[in-house]
Amino acid sequence: MNTGKIYDCLIKYFWIVGVLFIFIGVYRLISNNALGSYRLLEFGLLLVLANFLLRKHSNFNFDKIRLIWFFLIIIAVSFLFRVFTVLYHSGPVGYDVPFYLSATENDKILEPLFFWISKPFSQVFGSIQIVYILVPLISALTVIPFFFLAQRFFGRNVAVIATIILTLAPLQLRFSADLFRNVIANFFLLTSLCFITNKTKRITVLTVVSISLLALSHIMTFTLFVLTGLIYYILQRNVSDIKKFILLVFISCIPLVIWALPSLYTYEGMITDYMNPYTNTPELVRVIIWTQTIFLFSLPMIITNIKTREWKSFDMIFLLSSLILTTIGIFFIGLADRWLYFIEFPLIILASRTVAEKNKWMISLFILFVIIDSITFGTVLLQSYT
Repeated sequence: MNTGKIYDCLIKYFWIVGVLFIFIGVYRLISNNALGSYRLLEFGLLLVLANFLLRKHSNFNFDKIRLIWFFLIIIAVSFLFRVFTVLYHSGPVGYDVPFYLSATENDKILEPLFFWISKPFSQVFGSIQIVYILVPLISALTVIPFFFLAQRFFGRNVAVIATIILTLAPLQLRFSADLFRNVIANFFLLTSLCFITNKTKRITVLTVVSISLLALSHIMTFTLFVLTGLIYYILQRNVSDIKKFILLVFISCIPLVIWALPSLYTYEGMITDYMNPYTNTPELVRVIIWTQTIFLFSLPMIITNIKTREWKSFDMIFLLSSLILTTIGIFFIGLADRWLYFIEFPLIILASRTVAEKNKWMISLFILFVIIDSITFGTVLLQSYT
């Protein structure tokens, strides 16, 4: 049997087994047997994804209807896995109380947006449990600006692959249970980057609103946005755009300043980041393994960009900004796995470019690694939550 037939059989195998696993997973959920159901669903979806990417001459030229269906499916899958992670968080009840007590004792304050969102639910329902549904939903919706950002610079194929990878990324799933402020900020980070890089249609009011909400969500993520935007415009050597960007950021910071001034007068300062007292080492080990896989597959594109001096490539600018911020954060705050959160977005785009532009065996190898990483992460996650 030649390699072409082996390749065709591999595609059919992924499709048949993937659909079978999805069917079994759904059946087990309907039968109120949650043990292993989500892992079967995730494994099945990954195999169907493998079939999707491995088809010969794959070209994702979706019309509007198919694009809407793509987003609906991706958002639904993303929300399903994230809400499961949040609702069945393996941390003990009250694990983060020492953090808030420490903040109070040291006269520190936190960025307000998450708490502004939580307060109405607490007043109306007497609980903020519904926020545990809202945050995974915002995390799931993050795939929309991420898709359009990747598509703007690298085309539809790269955007589709990158969005699917982001949807199933263990790092995003793991931290959706802990870093609520980061999760909300990521949505506004990617939305703001979409707005400022849209040269054909600048929507100034929406851009200001998005950047303002980003600043009120998480200071470190806002800093990443400012770094990325500055480097992006500086490398374009357009003085006019640099001035406009600085003015835009300045105007967007007004709500943050209005909120912060009374607090800074009373308190010592704002907390920019933290490490939760609770961590689950086996889960984090699998998260790091996943990130290593993404990094390895992003290396060919990073090396290609360096050789061709493509420093103006947006994903390289995004990666450089993330590395600068991570270095500063580690130096002033300390080494924490949460810094991986900032680096993953550009690495996923770079890895997707590698997969989209290389041969079919590179895609096969990538899918294999993704499946292995997801199974190992899913196994540990399931053991923690059951």
